[in-house]
Amino acid sequence: ADRNHIHHKVIDIGYSHIQAGFLILIFQSLLLLFNLFVINNVGLHTQILIDILLVSFILIFLYRIPNKSLS
Repeated sequence: ADRNHIHHKVIDIGYSHIQAGFLILIFQSLLLLFNLFVINNVGLHTQILIDILLVSFILIFLYRIPNKSLS
C-alpha cells in the first residue's frame, strides 16, 4: 500500500477522507456535465483533448504535493 492514489493526495492537502471522496465525486460529476453540454458544440476529438488537458493539469498539481508520513 502506498500513498500515491488520488484520494491520498487530496487528503494530504488537508481534506478528510469523506471530504476527499466527495470532492472527487463532484469533480467527476462536473466533468460529465461539461461533456454533456459541450458535445454538441465541438467535435469529439476536441472534447477528448479538453478532458485530457483538464485531468492532466489536476494530476500534475496533485502529484507535486509531497506525501505525508503515516506515523
